[in-house]
Amino acid sequence: MLVTVRPARSSVQRMALGLATVRDKEIQANTDRYVRLALGKLPAAYQGIPRVVLRRLTAYFARIWIEVTPTDIWWWESNSLDQEPHQWTAPATTVAPPSDLAPTGKQPAAWLEPPGDWGALAERAIDRLEQRDLAWVDSNGFPLSVPVLGVERIEDVLRLRLGDHLPAMPDGAACLTFHEHPETFTGQENQTFIGTVGREGEDYVFDAERALADFSLPGNRFQRTVHFLRNIRRLSPRVASEAARRGQPVPKINLPQAS
Repeated sequence: MLVTVRPARSSVQRMALGLATVRDKEIQANTDRYVRLALGKLPAAYQGIPRVVLRRLTAYFARIWIEVTPTDIWWWESNSLDQEPHQWTAPATTVAPPSDLAPTGKQPAAWLEPPGDWGALAERAIDRLEQRDLAWVDSNGFPLSVPVLGVERIEDVLRLRLGDHLPAMPDGAACLTFHEHPETFTGQENQTFIGTVGREGEDYVFDAERALADFSLPGNRFQRTVHFLRNIRRLSPRVASEAARRGQPVPKINLPQAS
């Protein structure tokens, strides 16, 4: 598993690899944990939302938790990756705890249809979304991710400018993500493309195959709220079926006591 961290208003770039452990044995406990952490970390995103509405957002707050046991961590002094990274490596004996047992039954189908024309979406993402990241799989089978310093569409490919001190050379199957959100988190926009990447001269060329469906919340507060609630209604049946696959009831939203 890959974890990339780019703190707000910080030039430091961090990336970690680790072994993932899936925690979904107790969906109610997971939900309680996410409610507590989300409301505590991002109060502006929920400010003004009546508690009766928050209690109806099960399809948003119900979560599967992924624990990550770090194996490698890199960090650079700048997002431009213009210097060699510092690196920490876990002892060779490091192991991850076992995951909870996988649920039985058939996994539900995708709840969002992917968009068709990736080119138009790429043009809009280049114009609007300032944070860009490229991810690919290294020779050991682990995903890696680095910031994209510049991107330009040339005919049917995207030409990328990356830093000079990468953890490995991007090559092969890849994922290119554009994203943006206010420093005080009240909404988000994101767009992700799947394709292949390879070196070409001083730059890298990303050959997009398709765009993935996104979970953006653009616009003013009213527009974001309407879009969000529509998504929640579409997700609710999926939460019920996933809880049933695990032999658990649909979780309830237990809000902390109002101060």
